[in-house]
Amino acid sequence: VTPGESVLDLGTGTGVIAIAAHKLGAGRIVATDVHGEFADEVGVNLRMNALSTSEREVITLRFGDMFAPVIEDKFDHIVMNPPSIPCRRGEHLDIHYDSGVEGRDIIDRLLSEVQTVLKPCGRLTMVHGSLSNIPRTLRMLSELGFTDIETSNPQEFPFKDFYPVKYL
Repeated sequence: VTPGESVLDLGTGTGVIAIAAHKLGAGRIVATDVHGEFADEVGVNLRMNALSTSEREVITLRFGDMFAPVIEDKFDHIVMNPPSIPCRRGEHLDIHYDSGVEGRDIIDRLLSEVQTVLKPCGRLTMVHGSLSNIPRTLRMLSELGFTDIETSNPQEFPFKDFYPVKYL
């Protein structure tokens, strides 16, 4: 996060990424999630991280499906840790992980819609699971005109590796 930039924390969950963006100097932060029940958790995390009332006003919390809550906005930087674990038809994992048979339902939606709210020369930072066809994502990004793709070392978890990826 670059100081002063506008940040969209898509699928905020508990709001930790939004809080980190604030601590890194983001000027305006919108945190969204499809699940309204996270509102209380976000509020608790804002207080636990010692954000004053005026600091909390920098972070706006909205609820709705993917980009629907921010369709009129444009952002310098979009951040997401999408669900990306493949799941057999008829089998459902926790909503935080399940992303369809190939593990790409949310990733594909994110990539197909991201440019509607991303400013020109904006950045997308996301975590990408190793089970969700990283080469396909890289091809899609290239086709969308993204350049300067950076990947970090994978973070190992018991069932798969996660790759932090930044797309410019």
